[in-house]
Amino acid sequence: MSTSYKIAGVVDVLQPAHQKYKDALYSAGQAMEDLIHICRSVQFETHEGWEKRASRKNFIVYSKLFPIGNVFTLRTEIEFPLEQIFREHWNNFEKTPQFNKNAAFAKRVVTLAPLADIIHYGLSEDIGVSARDFLAGRMTRRLGNEIFVAARSFEENSYESIKDSIRGNLVLGGARFRANQANPRNTIIDYVLCAELSGSDVSSEKNDQILMKFMIEDIECVKNQIQHIRVRVERKTRMGVAR
Repeated sequence: MSTSYKIAGVVDVLQPAHQKYKDALYSAGQAMEDLIHICRSVQFETHEGWEKRASRKNFIVYSKLFPIGNVFTLRTEIEFPLEQIFREHWNNFEKTPQFNKNAAFAKRVVTLAPLADIIHYGLSEDIGVSARDFLAGRMTRRLGNEIFVAARSFEENSYESIKDSIRGNLVLGGARFRANQANPRNTIIDYVLCAELSGSDVSSEKNDQILMKFMIEDIECVKNQIQHIRVRVERKTRMGVAR
């Protein structure tokens, strides 16, 4: 009997060869349910009831306690079309270390279904503690004009451990992507994160501080990456016109 997960009117079905990864699919699906619930709650848009925890430049990180844990969110707008920025995020996950100093590695372990996979992500010691890595199921869904991506850790003892790295627990990692209605070529991203870095070298307060620092630096890196992509695209366009 095949394993499946239905959410937002779409069913992800595991092939027989991937039945051993059913926990990853369930984790991704449950993460997606939580992400949609959080992002579509009445107070999320204005952040009413959320606590302002950190800020740098134009980035503000808010937090709120949910049944799954302390959830952080950061909203930003990027001058890049919705579909293009989503494809860059989803399809080129493994290129993350090329533009993000906090990423030690990023691997797509296996594709479970067209809209679900397993990822393995490593944080370098640049985050301020010893290296961490996360093995998680990941899923994407579209609801109206919004695109959601959600990931959550799952237990898989047979998967390779990383030397000198502590396996963390990604409770919820994800984002909501939507076009700015006033300027459709811009994309608004709501970044959502809840994670336990684990290990004796991290207190609860330090865990929160590291996550907030990581979120801000992650978005800064994404903006720099998109700027490089935009320049590359414009250069190719000019070359095409010149011909």
